[in-house]
Amino acid sequence: MSVIFVRKAQALPGKEFEAVKWGLEIAKLSSEIMGVEVMVGQQVGGPIGLVGWRATHANMGASEAAMNKLLTNEKFAKNVASCLGAGATKFGTC
Repeated sequence: MSVIFVRKAQALPGKEFEAVKWGLEIAKLSSEIMGVEVMVGQQVGGPIGLVGWRATHANMGASEAAMNKLLTNEKFAKNVASCLGAGATKFGTC
């Protein structure tokens, strides 16, 4: 049974385009690290600036292994911290 992982984040007002650009960058990096395609999407309707990521894994074990690779990768951690860490200005909530 496949496992689909989805994560969403809401851009701060006025930062929507910057957030989408970063969303594409982090999806590419995540794909390289995890070894699976990570897709980027935006909600149609509702809040403007909602960015989402989606990855499909063969099973829960593969999903956990991929997430472990991602969350222990220093380059990924630095990239996320630059966007979401203290003083970051792209997103309001993640």
